[in-house]
Amino acid sequence: MELNISRPRRFTVVIVAIGLHLNGSTTYYHAAVTPVLVAPGRPQLISLEPEFITTQDGQDKQDCENAAAKRWIAAHPRDPKDPPVT
Repeated sequence: MELNISRPRRFTVVIVAIGLHLNGSTTYYHAAVTPVLVAPGRPQLISLEPEFITTQDGQDKQDCENAAAKRWIAAHPRDPKDPPVT
């Protein structure tokens, strides 16, 4: 099978993290909190929108899983009438 693409396509990839290995190789990867809804005894699950672990604007410290999870919870309230999750 031959694939013929008549024009070059350009896209942007945002690299969140870079791993430098002792053998000289480099790994580029994304780190994210990926929430899912699961139920005991059920093989199905529902994937929810991920929250990437990345340094936020105006911050000097690196981000972490806890901060990303707190951002996700704040951005996805259960119901406006419900009290906030703690």
